[in-house]
Amino acid sequence: MLDGALLRAAGDLAGHPTISDPFVTTSPVLGFDAGAGWMRTRSRWYRLGEPDDHDHFVSTEEAAQRLLAALRLGARKAFGGSRSEAERDDVAQYR
Repeated sequence: MLDGALLRAAGDLAGHPTISDPFVTTSPVLGFDAGAGWMRTRSRWYRLGEPDDHDHFVSTEEAAQRLLAALRLGARKAFGGSRSEAERDDVAQYR
């Protein structure tokens, strides 16, 4: 999920030593490799299991594209630049 220009993970959590809630939204994601089964957030490492809902699972490339689109939009807003029609369509598809 995108939170502003930050990528966060959301999902079911099992086996955490201090969090009892089964659903979690992480701190910002710094890196991950779904194939290798790991994710690093600002505050901790996670071991990833299989996604429960494959319809909402996106590839690493898709997640990166979504994040870049959000960053471009934020930069344009911050610096007053205009967007092309293609860029507007690019950003709109991720809302």
